[in-house]
Amino acid sequence: MTDKIIFLRSQLPKTDSRLQRYLQAVELLAGESIIVGWDRSNSTRPGLNEFLYKRKTRIGGGWANLMSLLCWNYFIVCKLWQLRKKYHTIHAIDLDTAIPALIFANILHKRLIFDIYDKYTDSRHFPAVLRFFADKIERTCANRASSLILADECRREQLELPHRESIVILENIPAPIQVQPMHIHKPGNIKITLAYVGILEPQHRGLEDLLRVVANRDSVQLLIAGDGGLRKFIEEYASKYEHIRYFGPVGREKAMGILASCDIQVGLYYKTIRNHYFAAPNKYYEHLMMGKPLVTTVGTPPGVKVQLFNTGYALNEGQLPLSSWLNTINPNEIKLKGSNALNLWQSNYSDYFNTTFLLNYKKCLGYDIDKISINQKK
Repeated sequence: MTDKIIFLRSQLPKTDSRLQRYLQAVELLAGESIIVGWDRSNSTRPGLNEFLYKRKTRIGGGWANLMSLLCWNYFIVCKLWQLRKKYHTIHAIDLDTAIPALIFANILHKRLIFDIYDKYTDSRHFPAVLRFFADKIERTCANRASSLILADECRREQLELPHRESIVILENIPAPIQVQPMHIHKPGNIKITLAYVGILEPQHRGLEDLLRVVANRDSVQLLIAGDGGLRKFIEEYASKYEHIRYFGPVGREKAMGILASCDIQVGLYYKTIRNHYFAAPNKYYEHLMMGKPLVTTVGTPPGVKVQLFNTGYALNEGQLPLSSWLNTINPNEIKLKGSNALNLWQSNYSDYFNTTFLLNYKKCLGYDIDKISINQKK
């Protein structure tokens, strides 16, 4: 029987690199996918087998998004019912899709995969009472799902989950891809190019600090792509400064092209929210695959790793550490750290998607992992 999976994600699907890996895995496993996503800027046409909720709202809007979140869950309910004969498995990503997914999985006797990218209350500011109830609902969904996917072993501790067979660890390691750098205009006085591709959070990711520091340095080019609450702020800087470029929301191929065009990738995780103490981001593994140094935050998991393997820079938070760092980096150091990153990728991670990721995702779909045959379509 062909696997038919419906994915639920409260963001624009094409900008979610982890979701794109799942879609690639389903294709390689000869399955079929349906995607229900949220186009928060109401600016994208849905793709094949893609259904987009179109209510405008900003990512990271906090309590101002409450009504939008309720409407989004109603949209999920409608799609799960309308499409109920077209899927066997529901793959719900994060708590903001999990409640209707759990209800319909029980009513319709569907398999439920609950995929926790981030613990919901640790990636947002929640009042103590609401935190208690949200955590309880999240754990209930995790315990009742047919399979639970986490991005790292440390997330078990964060979520206070017991060890059990139905928990599968799928790290944020990208599938290998042939990347051509984008042709991006570079003013003649540029010495270093930085790039950030991802969610444009207005707080906790250091983007506002980075913009203010780079604005005063016309020898540093900054490339940014993505969508989120900081978008207008970034657009203002990009319109004012020639050495700051904003590309808007982009798909995986263009995202990789932008990253391939830089000297250093950016992935800051300020410890102003608890979730960043357990950060397991795509950006860490992407910098290895691309052979580019990563600048990140000291005291976080990616910060510990880039220091341990000498593949990047771990900085304290704020504008002053960023400014001091830009004063001290040199081309030889960038080259060495990039070479270390690529060597680590080739020795430890280059086969992960085609082996561990595909096999364990098949396990999530309910198959005996010892009897799996993967259709490696090219």
